[in-house]
Amino acid sequence: MRWLTFIIVLSLISTALADDISFTAKVDRTAVSLDEQITLELLVSGDIQGLPEPASPEIPGFQVYGAGRSQQFSYVNGAVSSSVSYKYILMPQQTGTLTIPSQQIAHKGRTYATSPISISVTQGAPPQTQSGRRQEAQSDDQQPVRSGNRDFFIEALVGQDTVFVNEQLTLTFRFYQGKRIYSQPEYSPPSATGFWVEDLPPQKNYYRTVGGRDYYVAEVKTALFATGPGKKTIGKATLQIKGDDLFSMFDRDPFGLFDRKRSPAKPVLLETEPIEVVVLPLPAEGKLPDFSGSVGDFKMSTSIDKTEVEVNQPVTVTVKLYGTGNIKTLAEPVLPDLSDFRIFSSGKSENVSKAGYVVGGSKVFETTFVPKKPGSFTIPAIATNFFDPSDRAYRELAGQEFEIHVTGVSNEEIASRGTTFPGRSDLVATDIRPIVYSENGAEDVGGLLVFSLVFVAINAIPVLSVAAVVALRRRQDRLQGDVAYRRLRRAVRFAKSKLANAQTHLGRHDADAFYAEIARALLQYIGDKHNISAPGMTNPQIEALFAERSVPEELRQRFFGLTALCDEGRFSKASHGSDTMTKTLGEAEKWIVDFEEKQR
Repeated sequence: MRWLTFIIVLSLISTALADDISFTAKVDRTAVSLDEQITLELLVSGDIQGLPEPASPEIPGFQVYGAGRSQQFSYVNGAVSSSVSYKYILMPQQTGTLTIPSQQIAHKGRTYATSPISISVTQGAPPQTQSGRRQEAQSDDQQPVRSGNRDFFIEALVGQDTVFVNEQLTLTFRFYQGKRIYSQPEYSPPSATGFWVEDLPPQKNYYRTVGGRDYYVAEVKTALFATGPGKKTIGKATLQIKGDDLFSMFDRDPFGLFDRKRSPAKPVLLETEPIEVVVLPLPAEGKLPDFSGSVGDFKMSTSIDKTEVEVNQPVTVTVKLYGTGNIKTLAEPVLPDLSDFRIFSSGKSENVSKAGYVVGGSKVFETTFVPKKPGSFTIPAIATNFFDPSDRAYRELAGQEFEIHVTGVSNEEIASRGTTFPGRSDLVATDIRPIVYSENGAEDVGGLLVFSLVFVAINAIPVLSVAAVVALRRRQDRLQGDVAYRRLRRAVRFAKSKLANAQTHLGRHDADAFYAEIARALLQYIGDKHNISAPGMTNPQIEALFAERSVPEELRQRFFGLTALCDEGRFSKASHGSDTMTKTLGEAEKWIVDFEEKQR
């Protein structure tokens, strides 16, 4: 009896532990300056089936941007391991000792929480004026060439003027604003013929003093990957400010609203100079005979779903490559040639990360091996290689070998079996049903219920049921596999949740958070409706998208008016009144409703 009790208790404990998960938070650094950023990772491991996605963290003193989600699952020798990681970019907004509060998730009736993390934020580079505004403390290898006048000017520069083929080249564009403008200027990015282009969100905004005058700076970064060697030219970037958008203001306060009268100024057109870069071919010295063409710094991990199977049953080997570099052009590893298996690629996926304005992430390749006969076999290590531009050297990567045991009967033996039966044709394979003949040699089909209407009606019921299940399954598969369709379906729901958050901030009279949520709801709604990345979208891009979709002019003006109002509201005390904020929330809700009706 004691042994029975002990076994029952042990079973209950094992079940509880099996359902348990761990939820942790970690950062890449705990001491930063105002011009730096932090990567926060929320990691959930254990039984994550049905795990809800954590809400985007709200961290006082930081601006938070999502940086991607990745999931790992492996089944090795009967042991299951799974985890999911959520990454966020944190940009400090004030100095001092700040705290990343405990984050929580609820799963299977239990609540899991992370430990708080303290972050020390310093001023960074010393201020250049007595106003004490924050300066941008970023060094660039190339001296920028500025274009414009004292009120507005722009600059474009690259981190280096010589790179290898497919090595990341970071292009930085900055807009210096010395006077207030009513709406976003029209920005046209430079042409980049001969480059693979990747946007690098988030956009950075800060103050900088130039020539004794304070400017509000908007900075956008772009990653360029050259597709071939030679001299390349990055074209001109242009920015136009409409004349009727200009406001007069005090030079010492770019966001002061002391004078709201329009300035009779002419439109301002700014453009940068073209940038020349040299793209080097990959070196011939040390180049591997089977070089894959991948460039960056990568690592490899491999796993197998099972090691004991029957003949003709699939075994899936998963190869994961991860690191920094152009993930989208990362080459597939070379598959081994095994005569005892049928081998084919069964899928691949990628997760691109742009943390710290460096393109990286992971790419997963799945390969299926189908054994043809029984026995013990070795699946050799899958290998690949890449060129590391930082060390100017070629590197090789290899996974691990897997031993598998196959039971059953080989295909050749099944095909060789044969016998005869009275009244039947000779069998050539055991899985084919023979034709039965009557005594006179004709097919015996008389009296079959298959020709009965009742039989057809009864059997139609399960067929229709299966069809309904298949239709539902296809819809679920489309939601899972078609990102554009899934984002389209969630667009209104996501926007409503953001507007609900704005309503909460309105109740707390938190103007900064309120206007940030309104802007985020509008931009994410546009991104979801058209399957484009919301972070880093510029007004010219949205204007071009509206024109392509034939969005009415009245809706366009209302949209840009709302986004401009949100920008103004975060810095203008005059816009912090409850009536003004309530009106803004109502106009945002109405705009989404009107947009939905016009686009049907």
